[in-house]
Amino acid sequence: MTTLAAPRTVPHRPVRARRRHGGRARWIVLVLALVFALVPIYWMVISALKPNEELGLLKPTLLPLHPTLVQFETALADGSLLAATANSGLVALLTTAAVLLFGSAAAYAVTQWRFPGVGGVLGLTLFTQLLPQTATLVPIYLLWNQLGLTGSLGGLGLIYSLLFLPVGVWMLIGFFRSLPYELTEAALVDGASRLRILWSIMLPLAWPALISVGAYTLIICWSEFLFALVFLNSDATTVTVRLAFLIGEHDPNVGPLMASATIATIAPLIIFFALQRYFVAGLTGGAVKS
Repeated sequence: MTTLAAPRTVPHRPVRARRRHGGRARWIVLVLALVFALVPIYWMVISALKPNEELGLLKPTLLPLHPTLVQFETALADGSLLAATANSGLVALLTTAAVLLFGSAAAYAVTQWRFPGVGGVLGLTLFTQLLPQTATLVPIYLLWNQLGLTGSLGGLGLIYSLLFLPVGVWMLIGFFRSLPYELTEAALVDGASRLRILWSIMLPLAWPALISVGAYTLIICWSEFLFALVFLNSDATTVTVRLAFLIGEHDPNVGPLMASATIATIAPLIIFFALQRYFVAGLTGGAVKS
């Protein structure tokens, strides 16, 4: 007895139409988001290339009528911007090194080292991110003032390490959880120490996550403003504080400000575009536990 084949189902036209309209709507949202993100950067760059006469026009132009680099020359004339940029880079590198060192050790401990109270440690780490930074500003300042750490780049780097370490730990925990615990057990059977396991086995496997955490920490440290403004003096500032000092009470210094902002934006853009594939791989590497 022959059986009749099931009739082939064809999607109704309304379903296809809804999918097509839904795809168009997503593209529209993406284009609007892209325009919203790129228009301020575009306006910053073209303003940095305009002379002061064009910046004062009542009807601003979309392109510089007479492009010039005079705003960049003014911004770099006294060397303070380059010094502030170097300070930001130094603090960001020191903070990133500390976050990667202690963050990887903490993430390995809570995921591959089974001990009582690990849930409380994770909860306490997450709780530190629920407090607004402004709530901790005054207590940290009083403590740092007693320790003599205010006004120094090292003191600011230590604050950044304490602030951004919990985020780095949580980003690394997701990746370390994807690594099988059998690797640790096999290494322990062979006589390897915990430190040896972390250095020789876990860190080489976790390099995409380490790069993503490092890139994230670098960019966050570079753009931080509040703690740098409070804990540093005018002799040693970061690039974000230097940009704020360019805004005068009666003269906004639009040209030098836009040129300085363009220079300060170059480093984060280079870091992001150079490490974006590792950044995405590190964020998604621990999304599914193997």
